[in-house]
Amino acid sequence: MELVKWNNARKAIAECKTVDEVKEVRDKAEAMRVYSKQIGESLEVQNDCAEIKLRAERRAGEMLKEMEIKRGNIPGSNNREIVKLQDVTLQNIGIQKHESSRWQAISRIPEDTFETIIVETKEAAKELTESMMLKVEKEIQKEEKKQNKIEQYEKVANQFDSEDIKINNIDFREYAKQIDNNFIDAIITDPPYPEEYLDLWQDLFIIAEKILKPSSFLIAYSGQMYLDKIFNMKNNLIYYWMMNIIFSQKPLIQGRNIINEWKPILIFQKPPFKKISDTISDTISFNYDERDLHDKNWGQTIKPFELLIERFTNPGDLILEPFAGSGTTLIAAQRQKRKCIGCEIDKQYIEIIKGRLFEG
Repeated sequence: MELVKWNNARKAIAECKTVDEVKEVRDKAEAMRVYSKQIGESLEVQNDCAEIKLRAERRAGEMLKEMEIKRGNIPGSNNREIVKLQDVTLQNIGIQKHESSRWQAISRIPEDTFETIIVETKEAAKELTESMMLKVEKEIQKEEKKQNKIEQYEKVANQFDSEDIKINNIDFREYAKQIDNNFIDAIITDPPYPEEYLDLWQDLFIIAEKILKPSSFLIAYSGQMYLDKIFNMKNNLIYYWMMNIIFSQKPLIQGRNIINEWKPILIFQKPPFKKISDTISDTISFNYDERDLHDKNWGQTIKPFELLIERFTNPGDLILEPFAGSGTTLIAAQRQKRKCIGCEIDKQYIEIIKGRLFEG
């Protein structure tokens, strides 16, 4: 295992002058990794090869980025010419476009993060892989995108001012004490799903019975895990229907080993029973977006809330959102010409919500 025992591998990679020199080191390391796996060498040996390979790919990615920047400064060149030149160059050194893309992605991982992944993976006796690094880079990009959005919304938050849409940094149970009986036209919300928050449903039922106008609706997203507990709670509202959201992402529910392809929307009505006037479908299909603004990834996409608001309320109606989160229901209400009061106990989201409302 000459390559594995090469103590100066990192130094040699750093001293490479061209991408094809780095690629040669990378290819040797990958060949040795595959061979060591085939002959049953230890994971430690395999990871030593993988580490050299990843370090070479990172260095190659840095050099490819530098080449790209230099080409971007070519006088009189346009983007098409730059792309063609890059393709030709990559072909000359035997690098595929997808390889260039992956290696540049690895090179974007901060050095301390890169080093930590290598150390912790090897110490945990787990396999060190390129896909692992690419997943980390994707998460970093996602977080940067999220922070850019948050900064953008916070900059314009103080410009939002509306008589129809209000957001309050308060627990909805406290705010509900200020609301008159039979005053709210609808409660539309997305409560947290974990078991430790189930007691919020009981409070939600009690408050809805008090503040909703007769025959108005409590509409709430729910997970499937604890539906039995929700339906067994004391509740004087009328169960009206269960709609379902079908989404493009299909998460694995670890607690049940189930791939989750839909989500319930529970609909309850304050007595007396009254049938909705329009015939509607009980299924909504959509693609996720704007979920990344919530720290726990609890945000929701706006379009389904727009549809619910359109189907179960009228223009000018007043909606209460007890769990405002990143503001989805409030934005949907604003777009559908409804009034809305949002409650959110986490202060960090208030400015985000106002900024999103200002931008519409």
